[in-house]
Amino acid sequence: MVIFKVLFNAAFIPAIAGIAILKWITVFFSNMTDWIFRILSLIIFLTAILSFLMQLSSGRETIGMLIGAFVVFLFPVGMATCAMLLSHLQFVLGDFLRS
Repeated sequence: MVIFKVLFNAAFIPAIAGIAILKWITVFFSNMTDWIFRILSLIIFLTAILSFLMQLSSGRETIGMLIGAFVVFLFPVGMATCAMLLSHLQFVLGDFLRS
């Protein structure tokens, strides 16, 4: 039983290392794209509001642009959520191996 546990732990060490590297990459891209997507979202939002106020677009087009700005705004939040889930998976696997 002890030998089985040692072999089982040795098999999961590369998985934990792979998850850690994947988490680092996800956090890096999440932080790198955060400002880019937020500025892009602000530009789309201001374009939608100003074009509606200057009567260059209808209400339906403005709503479409506002929804697009919201989706672009939420992309970094999704990346941060993926990083958080990878961190949780790494913790669970490490805790499983320590038990």
